[in-house]
Amino acid sequence: MFTAILLTSPSKPSLEAALVENLRNAWGGGDALWLAPDEAAEFSLTQMPENRWDVWESCQSMGVDLVIVPSEGRRKKMLLADMDSTMIQQECIDELAEEAGVGAHVKEITARAMNGELDFDGALRERVGL
Repeated sequence: MFTAILLTSPSKPSLEAALVENLRNAWGGGDALWLAPDEAAEFSLTQMPENRWDVWESCQSMGVDLVIVPSEGRRKKMLLADMDSTMIQQECIDELAEEAGVGAHVKEITARAMNGELDFDGALRERVGL
């Protein structure tokens, strides 16, 4: 057994019920469970869909993430995210930098890192060096 999870950004919720239902029907999934309205839903599957990567690509073009995981042993205990804005709607490092009087400088470092001009280690060293 597997669980298919569809999710989208809470700041721009765009998960349509029709997408969830169409995919659930196409894959013969169980009843859909909405985890958050317009943001996240899941349903069970008896087997891993062969076309999952094609569907994943289509979902990505709509701003929707698709994850399929084994159902056995599945426990929601930890959220791993590369940015705090994934969980909340601001960057804590920017907020702290503003309080420390170096907000503009930190935002410039972040912009360079996001544009690929600075790697993670370099960005971290510059921020800590402030």
